[in-house]
Amino acid sequence: MGDRLSARGPRQAILCLLALLWVLASALPSAAPADAVLAPGRPLLRGASAAEARARTSALVDGPDPRIGVDQGARSLAKLQRSLAGTDRVTFSWAALEPNGPSSFQPQFYAPSPDQLAQETSGGVEAVGLIQFTPAWAARAPGQGERSVPRGLGDPDGPWSQFVRRLVSAYHGQVHAWIIWNEMDFQPGDSGAGGSWTWGGSEADYWQLLKDAYRAVKSVDPSAMVLFGATSYWDDVENHRPLFLRRVLQIAASDPEAAANHWFFDAVAMNVYRSPDDIYRVGAIVHDLLAGFSLARPQWLTETNCMPWDDPLTPKPDDAQRCTLNEQAAFVVQAYAIGLAAPWARVLWYQLTDAGVWQAQEAWGLVRDDGSERPALLALRTAATYFSHADRVTFSPLPRQGRPWADPWPDDPGSYYPDWQVYQVVVDRGPERILVLWNADGQPLRVRVPKQGSHAVLVDKLGGVQPLADDGAWYTLTLPAATAVGPADPPGYYYVGGDPALVVQEDVPSGAVIGPPVLAP
Repeated sequence: MGDRLSARGPRQAILCLLALLWVLASALPSAAPADAVLAPGRPLLRGASAAEARARTSALVDGPDPRIGVDQGARSLAKLQRSLAGTDRVTFSWAALEPNGPSSFQPQFYAPSPDQLAQETSGGVEAVGLIQFTPAWAARAPGQGERSVPRGLGDPDGPWSQFVRRLVSAYHGQVHAWIIWNEMDFQPGDSGAGGSWTWGGSEADYWQLLKDAYRAVKSVDPSAMVLFGATSYWDDVENHRPLFLRRVLQIAASDPEAAANHWFFDAVAMNVYRSPDDIYRVGAIVHDLLAGFSLARPQWLTETNCMPWDDPLTPKPDDAQRCTLNEQAAFVVQAYAIGLAAPWARVLWYQLTDAGVWQAQEAWGLVRDDGSERPALLALRTAATYFSHADRVTFSPLPRQGRPWADPWPDDPGSYYPDWQVYQVVVDRGPERILVLWNADGQPLRVRVPKQGSHAVLVDKLGGVQPLADDGAWYTLTLPAATAVGPADPPGYYYVGGDPALVVQEDVPSGAVIGPPVLAP
């Protein structure tokens, strides 16, 4: 089943504005050729007005792009709209929606209610439902609490199947995709998992849960998508298990009902944090895993983040797994760029708001509990402004000379080897080409990219725009050094790159060659 895209809106007023801005900008003198240096947050300059206006009206003309999303956006409609995200993953807790049995189902008192979600989706945002957490009355193992497998799986009139039908009916028209549970791969006692486990059943139990949910959803809304629940990848790897997705598909392969029912899922969700390299690599691993079962499905990255430790309002220990606020904002742009270039049909940020953080908890939000915004929110606006409604997204990095790391990691000779010195993602939409560049080295790098259009501007991660002059054939810029390094990483490797730079070129001919950047002398 194909993914959905938002409907295109009216263009006439916006196109008139663009034409006027283009005329004004064309009359301005061009800057002298020189190395461009990023000045984060620098305001828009007059000479950049036309290109900036054209890019920034994309979301207004075409509506939000569902490929760029967030989690729990319904907590603040104003901040969701400000983020320019096109998808919102909303958690539907069965335990909260039906605490005392089927008769207690009252979605009008749930947050968000059907009416609240209708207001959100009327603005062009697509809501995606995440269903999880078993109420005590429906638990097969009450001692596991909300993590318990529901009783009566396999029965179309069992508690789980009935609840899914009621939920999909209540939110019909507002929610068009349903994710079945989240992070089922965590197990009690797993290294690094803490208390994060959410699923107390086996792989066979999850397969039956998914089958029942698929049938229940399709019986109410045949056009809705059903997603295999998101897993984290690293939990299974660190605990020396085959991936949960593989383990379930091995059970599904012997199920005689699978092939006739689209294997009971329309897409696959994953959660990958902290590293653009992991986002790219895990996307390829999941694609190949599905192909090994002769399956082709859209892949959704439903959670990503790099939580900051140095926020003065929500300080955390620097455990070498977190980022600075500046690195988090850089990671936002890098994650969406490389995610859309990899096999991810959608990329979602976890999460829009902190949602009641207290001192010992993690602070994942783009927005703090007091309503103030972290720099990452501006970075998401930048990503949505320049990546929305792309016709093509291509990864074209500059490889290193040689292999600087002694061994790949994890310790597997056939593992992924991130040997790129300069990362480049090329975003094409119509005559506009956006080159998203960042540095993987610990010192600044001067790079050149070819001039392929009539003119260009330089955009930083927070959306600041500067004119960009050329020498006739090339644009030259300096990319800031990377700074995020972990104690277990090889010397010289950085899990988040340096500040990204966006070179936005206009009037690029169709079919213009895509090639890697080059180091400038």
